[in-house]
Amino acid sequence: MDNGTDDIVSKVDLEKLIQKFRPTNPDALEVYLEDVWKDLSERDPKKSIGITKQLFLNYYNLPLIIGERLFKVLDTNNHSSLSEEDFVSGLLNLFLGDYKTLVKIMFNIYDYNKDGKISKKDVKIVFNYIPLKPNEIYQRYKIKYEGDNINDRKESMNEINKVLDKIFEEDTIDEDYFKYSIENINSDLFIFLLVFLYEKRPFNDDTIDHYKNLPKKSAKKFKRTATMSNSVGLKLVVSPTLKSKFRPAAAVTLKEGGQYTKFKSNSSNLIKLKFGSNSSNHLKAFGSGLKRVKTFNIKKIKTIVDEQDEEYEDESSSKRNNQKKNVDKSNMEDEENEEEDIDNKNIKYEGYLIKIRKDGELKKLYFKLLYHDLYFFKSQTETEHGGVHNLCDVFIKEGNPSNYNGKYLYCFSIIYPEKERKYYTEDKKDYQNWIKYLRKATDYEDLYKSYEMKDIICKGRYGTIRVGYHKIKKRFVAIKIINKKAMSKEDMENIRNQINILKIVTDEFVLKLLDIIENESYLYIMTELCKGGDLYSYLNQRSFKISEEKAAKLVYKLAKSVSFLHTLGIIHRDLKPENILMTDMTDDADIRISDFCICKRLEPNETTKEIVGTLGYMAPEVLMGKDYNFSADVWSIGIITYLLLTGYLPFDDEGEDKEVIRKTLFESIPFYNDSWKNVSSKAKEFIRKILKKDKEERITIDGILSDPWIKKYNEDEEEN
Repeated sequence: MDNGTDDIVSKVDLEKLIQKFRPTNPDALEVYLEDVWKDLSERDPKKSIGITKQLFLNYYNLPLIIGERLFKVLDTNNHSSLSEEDFVSGLLNLFLGDYKTLVKIMFNIYDYNKDGKISKKDVKIVFNYIPLKPNEIYQRYKIKYEGDNINDRKESMNEINKVLDKIFEEDTIDEDYFKYSIENINSDLFIFLLVFLYEKRPFNDDTIDHYKNLPKKSAKKFKRTATMSNSVGLKLVVSPTLKSKFRPAAAVTLKEGGQYTKFKSNSSNLIKLKFGSNSSNHLKAFGSGLKRVKTFNIKKIKTIVDEQDEEYEDESSSKRNNQKKNVDKSNMEDEENEEEDIDNKNIKYEGYLIKIRKDGELKKLYFKLLYHDLYFFKSQTETEHGGVHNLCDVFIKEGNPSNYNGKYLYCFSIIYPEKERKYYTEDKKDYQNWIKYLRKATDYEDLYKSYEMKDIICKGRYGTIRVGYHKIKKRFVAIKIINKKAMSKEDMENIRNQINILKIVTDEFVLKLLDIIENESYLYIMTELCKGGDLYSYLNQRSFKISEEKAAKLVYKLAKSVSFLHTLGIIHRDLKPENILMTDMTDDADIRISDFCICKRLEPNETTKEIVGTLGYMAPEVLMGKDYNFSADVWSIGIITYLLLTGYLPFDDEGEDKEVIRKTLFESIPFYNDSWKNVSSKAKEFIRKILKKDKEERITIDGILSDPWIKKYNEDEEEN
């Protein structure tokens, strides 16, 4: 691409764009980070003398891949935990580093494999995890964790593709060219990611002010690599895209409303900018431990929904059909008004609490809650706190009032992953306030305030799935109720991994995660309600006979969604009919990919050797324990396609599992069954290409979407 002098760009002062996010007292931030590191590192049951990745992700609440990438940047010694130096210096660099330091951090987040180069794919994977600006109409019926509007997400990625085409002359760029592009071509890759990290910072101004007002306490000056400063230094960068769909753009560019100065793209005269004064199977979705029932009670689900429709029928039919556009605003406003007394970003409360010592004596301490941190003091007059507890990954539990040595005490507990701390107060109102503010600080939600529980759909070893009804949004959902005490740590990690993935997947044919509510005992996961059961049940009701056209349409939707997952770096690893839900039982039903229990996120060019999946659908390279990547999902799509066309699996065996493995590895594709008599030659050729035992010869996911057989039956879909 020619970056000649004819290209005109607008430039802005980076300092003015980000100054509102940067703490004003470097020493106060440093001491705060040291306190937090001490508190969090002591929670690790393995005593690794550091903060583990999961604990860091709980503290700095970022979307999965962005949090993981930032952790990797901070983990300078690759110890899989953050030492005090890693944590403190790394975050000081992020929040107070100069321009050069910030460029390096953003580049390193994109540069996952640390080879000093980034590609378009590296950037797109990260940007898929950055939220978009709210779509006002969509927000009216959107439930908390429901993904971005699909069309908005598509437009946003088209936007990024155009930006990448401007920046990338070659397949990859290095850090020097990344810096050059920020200053002369386009700054979106730098500013949008940086501001998003700033918006999500795990502390607020009150926290830093608390430390600023403490008596002089010297921070531990290790070999601090942080370039701490109140300024990034005078630096003009190309102005961010003003009409971007990405949320940070609204936070910095539109709010500034500045008068941008035009520059030649290769101009060496960097002039200070002057701003104007007029700134204005849900049943299977979380299937770990859930036993497959013989048949889904589809009629029961439909009956519940139909009856509920009648119960809530207080509007005309035409109004209900437009429900998404005409949500009962008054109900929504009432819900919001109840919480208006506590600002999410300015949570503050303080007062005396009582602890009962081991010897039975009562000990009174003064506590101060600031945002997500709880400080304790010997007394109210003390200015220096005795310690701090960060409230990430904790729960608040109400206790029963009790009479203790003649004193009537109200009790509550703060439950940490490995311990429980009990606190008491003599005043009921004070007790209620502590509960209210602590729950706000820990993002607690009351399940029954928003949801009504309906009939049970199915039960499993670890939980129950029920039909639910969202009272505010007036929508039916599936609610998976997980008993955390019955789950192993590994099971819970798998569940949380699925949740993190579903939070950012916005494809129309992937089961939508709508909400998550958690307390100390249960995890409630709300997904869209699919009334058609799974694909296996759907086929079974049709005696495993559907038209070739219907098969091609289903495969197209499946491949399209899997392709989207792969752009996010997600390999499903257990694609099968039981993990594909149907929106209903009609011939026009759509699919929803579910059950991400064993999915894995891979970086570009990364492979794995884990032998996981379901026999009959697992690719040869997976069974043999060889390196594999996204092509393993392609094989599974091939097996499903074969089943759709014929009604049986190509390498199945009613005997031992080893026969299934042998057939998968060594036998050719069986085309001799009578079921193939009426199948087209194009469909047979497609099967040959997708079930190549050598993954290097196998058709790619993009190859599926462009295959003649698939295109023949999906021309209308492609136009949309």
